[in-house]
Amino acid sequence: MKTALIGCGHIAHVHARFLKKIGRSFDIVCDLSTARAQEFAQQYDNPIVVNDVAEMLAEHKPDVVHILVPPQFHYALAKQCLEGGCHVFVEKPICETTAQFDELMAIAAQQQKLISVDHTRVYNPMVIKTRELLAGGRYGDIVSMVYEYDDPSVQRTDSERNPIRYIKGSPPWFNSLRGGVTTDLLPHPLSVLLSLCPDLNLRDVWGKASNGTISELTASLNDDKASAIIRISLHTKPLKNRLTIYCERGTIQIDLRNLYSVFLPDRGLPNIVARVVDTFSSTLQTQFKFVINMVLLIIGKTHMYDGLDGILEQFYKQVDSNKLEALPHINAGPVVKMAEQIITTLVPDNQTQQALNKALNEEFKSRLEQSATTLVTGGTGFIGGQLVKDLAADGQQPRILCRSIASAADLPDNSAIHLGDLRSKPALTEAMQGIDTVYHCAAAMSGDWTEFYSSTVEATNNLLAAANDAKVKRLIYVSSLGILDYHRLQNGDTIDENSPIEAEADRRGFYSKTKKEAELLVSAFADTHPDCQVIIIRPGLVYGRESNNNLGNAGVALGRLVLMYGMGKRYLGLNYVANLSKALLAFGAADFQSSDDNASQNNCRIINVVDPDQPTVKEYIRSHNQFADENVLAIPVPIFVWKIAFKTVDLLLTAIRKKNPDFSYRFNSNSKTLIFQNRVFGEQYIVEKYYNFFEAMKETLK
Repeated sequence: MKTALIGCGHIAHVHARFLKKIGRSFDIVCDLSTARAQEFAQQYDNPIVVNDVAEMLAEHKPDVVHILVPPQFHYALAKQCLEGGCHVFVEKPICETTAQFDELMAIAAQQQKLISVDHTRVYNPMVIKTRELLAGGRYGDIVSMVYEYDDPSVQRTDSERNPIRYIKGSPPWFNSLRGGVTTDLLPHPLSVLLSLCPDLNLRDVWGKASNGTISELTASLNDDKASAIIRISLHTKPLKNRLTIYCERGTIQIDLRNLYSVFLPDRGLPNIVARVVDTFSSTLQTQFKFVINMVLLIIGKTHMYDGLDGILEQFYKQVDSNKLEALPHINAGPVVKMAEQIITTLVPDNQTQQALNKALNEEFKSRLEQSATTLVTGGTGFIGGQLVKDLAADGQQPRILCRSIASAADLPDNSAIHLGDLRSKPALTEAMQGIDTVYHCAAAMSGDWTEFYSSTVEATNNLLAAANDAKVKRLIYVSSLGILDYHRLQNGDTIDENSPIEAEADRRGFYSKTKKEAELLVSAFADTHPDCQVIIIRPGLVYGRESNNNLGNAGVALGRLVLMYGMGKRYLGLNYVANLSKALLAFGAADFQSSDDNASQNNCRIINVVDPDQPTVKEYIRSHNQFADENVLAIPVPIFVWKIAFKTVDLLLTAIRKKNPDFSYRFNSNSKTLIFQNRVFGEQYIVEKYYNFFEAMKETLK
C-alpha cells in the first residue's frame, strides 16, 4: 500500500509520528515548497518528493492520501484524490459546508473509497475513559456540559479598518479562512460533545466577528436530556482547553491543555464529609496526573495529539479490509453542519474576508496602480512599517510589497501598494518596475526551518534577481547583529563592523542561520554589480511599542519576576525602531560617491546601527519600572549558575531525544558583557532628532 502526505507543515510531523506508532509508513510527500518537502523528507527515510498533486496521482498512484494543508483547501484536494482513486484522511475540518460534505461522501461511495477526518480529541485516552465510565452507568445520565477553548492566535489593534491582527507564529492562512482561527478550532469541541451526546442540536449562537474573523463565540446545544455550551475566545487568559461534564451522580473534568482529568462520582457521603473528600480527591488527581503526564510528555511517552493513533489505526484497518463505513464517534457530517451554521451566523457572506478584500481592492485600486521609485519589503512589519511612515512623512511615495490587500489597510495614504509575495519571482519582477532604491526589511521571525529559509533566504535571492533585471541603483538590506560570532568574543570586547560572523550558525537557531545566508547573498550581489550601491545595515535589538521583548533578553521572565542573566552589568545592544528608521532614511539619501570609508568592503558597505546611549540590564529594568504599568522584580543570578543549568538541560535532552538542543551554546553566545559602538554610522552619517534611551522607553511603554 502506497501512502502520500499532502502538506509538509507542523501537522505532517504529527501524522508521521503516529503512523510510525501504529506500524505504518508513507512513501510520497507533496508540498508547493520544494525546500519544505525536501527538508521534511530528509527526516523520514527520504520518501518521494513531488510539488504537484495531479502529478503525484498520475505518476505515483498512492492508495491512501493524508490531506494536511489549511482548511480552505481540504474540499478541493479531497475531491481530487477521491476521483484519483485514493482513500483519503483529512485534517479537520473535513470541509467548510454541508454541500461540500455531501458531495465528497457521494464521490467516495461511487469510487468505493473511504474518507475520514482527524477528530483527534474524540479518541484522546481521557475522553475514551469518560465514554466508558458513562456507559457503565455509575455517573448516571449527562445533564449538561461546558467546553471552554481559548487561543492566543490573534490580538486587537487600534485600527478601524483592521481591528484584529495575527501575532507572531500564527499561520498566515488564518486571514483568508472564513471565521479565522475559530473555524479551525470549532471541530474539536463539536466532535467531542457529539461523541458523548450524538443527538445534540444547535440552539443559539452569540459572538463577535470583525473582518471575517470570529474572536468570541458562545454556542448552546441540547437534546431531550442534556444541554451543552461551547465557549471559544481569542482574548482571555490564562488559556483553556477544558471540558466539564455534569451528570446525575457525579462530575468529570477533562483538561486537554494541561493533560489531566478529574473524576468525582457521587459517593453518597454526608454533605460536610463530601466537601472534604471531593476537594482532597480533586486536588490529588489534578496534581498527580499533571506531574505524571508532564514527565511523560518531556520524555516522549505521551503527546498533545494522543488519540490520532487510535483514529489512524481504525482508518487503516477499514482500508485493509475494504470496510468503507464511518469511523465510530467521529460524527463528521453533524460537525460540518453545526460549524457551518455557527460560522455563517456570525460571518455573513458580505463580511467574509473575500468580500472585504474585494471592497478594499476597490478602495485601494488607484494606489495599486501608482508609480514609485522606492520599494520597501516587509513594509507592514515592525521595522518596515516604521520606515514606510517616515518615508511618507518625508514627502516620498514608497511602494510596499504586501501579501494581501487586508495587510495594506493601515499603510499611509501616500504610499503605493503592490500585491505579491517575496517567494514569487513574477510578483517581484512586477513590483520592481521603475524602482531605483530598495529597502529590504522582510524576513521570517518565527516558524519552522522551511518558513525561515523560504521567507528569508529564497526571498532575498528572488529579490536580488529582480533588482538585477530592473537595474536598481541602491539596495539597502536590513541584516542583524545576531549573525555575529559572539562565541568567539570575550567580555569587554567591542562590537563593530570588523567583528567576526558566526562560524556555527546551525547551533544558533534558524534566525541567525538564515540572516547570515541572506547577508552573504547580498554581499555576493554587490561584488558582481558595481553600478548598484549596496548597503548592509546590522541593527541591534530593535524595540518599540509594537515589539518589546527586552525583559526576555535580560533574563527569564516569570510573571512579574525576572531572573537576570548575570548581575545586570551587560549591555543589550538596543536600537529603538524610530532611530533605526531615521538611519535607514539617511542611507537612502546619502551621497556615496566615495568608497574609501572604512565601512566599504569591495562594493558593499556594512554598517552597524545601535543607539548611541546603551543602558545596562539594571538600567533598562529601572527604566521599565518607571514607565510600565506593572513593575517587575529583578533577581540577579550569576552567569555560571545559568551555564550549569543550560548544560544540564542539554545533557538530559540529548540523552532522551538523541539530539543536542545547544541551549548552552546559544546562552554562551548571548551572555557576554560587550561594548556596542556606531564606529561608522555615528561618525560619518549623523541623524538629527535622535530619541535618547529615556525618550524611547517612554514612547515604548506609555
